[in-house]
Amino acid sequence: MKSLKNLLIPLAILLALIIVVVIVIIVKPKDNEEEVTQDYQLVLYKPEDVSKVQIERKDKDDLVLSNNSNKWTIEGSDPSMSYSDDAINLFLSMVLDFKATSKLNVDSPNLEDYGLADNYLYKINITANDGSVRVITLGNDAYDASNCYVTVDNMDGIYMITTVKKAVCEYDYINFYSSVKLGIDYSKVEKIILDRKTDDYPFTIIPEETDSGYGFNIVEPVVVDSGDNLNLLLTGIKDLEISSFVELDDEKKKEVGLDDPSYHLSFVMKDGSSKDIYLSDMKDDVFYGYGSVSDNYFMISSQQIENLTYPTKDLIGNYVYSTNVGTVKKIIGQYEDLEFTFDITATDSISSDDAQVFLDGRDAKIFSSSGRCYAAIFFESMALLKIGDIEPDAVPQGSPVLTIKYFNKDFTNDVLTFIQRDESSYYVMKNDEYTGFFVYANELFKNGGTDTYAYGILGAYDLLTTAINDNLNGIYDIPAGE
Repeated sequence: MKSLKNLLIPLAILLALIIVVVIVIIVKPKDNEEEVTQDYQLVLYKPEDVSKVQIERKDKDDLVLSNNSNKWTIEGSDPSMSYSDDAINLFLSMVLDFKATSKLNVDSPNLEDYGLADNYLYKINITANDGSVRVITLGNDAYDASNCYVTVDNMDGIYMITTVKKAVCEYDYINFYSSVKLGIDYSKVEKIILDRKTDDYPFTIIPEETDSGYGFNIVEPVVVDSGDNLNLLLTGIKDLEISSFVELDDEKKKEVGLDDPSYHLSFVMKDGSSKDIYLSDMKDDVFYGYGSVSDNYFMISSQQIENLTYPTKDLIGNYVYSTNVGTVKKIIGQYEDLEFTFDITATDSISSDDAQVFLDGRDAKIFSSSGRCYAAIFFESMALLKIGDIEPDAVPQGSPVLTIKYFNKDFTNDVLTFIQRDESSYYVMKNDEYTGFFVYANELFKNGGTDTYAYGILGAYDLLTTAINDNLNGIYDIPAGE
């Protein structure tokens, strides 16, 4: 009896293995039953040899293109619209040329299992000039989702082709529209208005002709030069070409954000007309839009309209105030009980041999061993004042913390005053008017240590004073660790 039990155990294991093998054979996916036939040509026509292409579609109206003396037209389309020959030729190149990536090795397949019977997705009917018709049926996606099943009426078997063909079968009239250009001529533009939901106020920008094209000056809500990023945006957008159009119902408009656009660009022309573009927020590197450039909704890539989403500070110029040694002859500053006078006689550089600079009557032309001029460090701290950010609606209150007066060679003067905003920033007034900008405390007070390009005004004053007091034969080096 014991030996019989021992015999039954391996028999049971063998039976279980047989059952597993049978199950695997039964449920083996048909998708794996294929033989590779690399680039096997199923259908190939030249457009001039075809009189008609009709795509029957399960969930929408047929798409029909007809050839009349090698001029292709889209049946049922709006005759007032302009269609792109390039778009039509691209479409024809896709539907008149079918290569299989593989063929299923299945005897007597059930076409319905592959979406190739009455449950087909697309059926392409190609009518040749001789009247013959070729029918291509596209069905379900294959297991790898990059291919789908297809049959051709005069060929046996089921083949696999790229799913790109299915995407082409979804084309509508809108996919054939000719591209349109915004076509802005800045010589005819009076102003540009850039309104973004990310800002509290729109920007008004004036184009200005330069030797190399056009530059741009912001005049509202602050007065400042445009930065490189805004220049790139406005220089590029004038030639914006729109070639991708979409149909959007109210629900889809809301979904993509065009019910309340995030961006509005208006080019107000000198003749009183305007060209306007409204854009959604960016989704997957794409903006949806509409405007006077087209009667249809469109899509443009972020590469076509660079820098639109940049923060305000990255679109404007860097400095709330800038000047140079060729312009200024004297600067007077006042901070608490400190008052200084900085006299400059120079043409292009404080460091040059013929330049003369004095701080409160003392020779300030002191250098480091490496040749860095401390008077130049002090001047740079006052000549290039970096913007912290803009705050046009602020109302600065209180007495100035620091006052800087610039006396220019052309007998004009500028007075900058700095009023406390918070612990780390100061509003900037110019000639008693608020500029709309604030600067961070570093611009006024920072001690840059051995980094001589990182000093604020009062930090640079202290450094120059120390260099004047402690120099040896006109040379002073900042001690290590300071």
